[in-house]
Amino acid sequence: MVTLEQEIKQWADSRWPTRTLASRLRKLGEEVGELAEAVCQAEATRMAEHGGFHLVSNTLRREAAREAADCAIVLSDICSMLGYPLSAVMREKFAEVQQRKEV
Repeated sequence: MVTLEQEIKQWADSRWPTRTLASRLRKLGEEVGELAEAVCQAEATRMAEHGGFHLVSNTLRREAAREAADCAIVLSDICSMLGYPLSAVMREKFAEVQQRKEV
């Protein structure tokens, strides 16, 4: 079975065979910008309606989540270029984060 991370790598390898880490980092910046715009739109809607984020329309919340997914796809490609699956390094890092003491 092919994992989503493997599918992303194969797709990116075929689509941009000469990509570099720097080019993918620039793409990540673009995607983060789009995520920020989507979240700001949802937040502006929430503020205008004086409700909680959960009251923002499903369309706006879904769009923000889809922009976050774009970021994750690029992050997955970056990690694969570095030789590590995103999910593996996320698990490792999350275990470290959980052990941090709050200050």
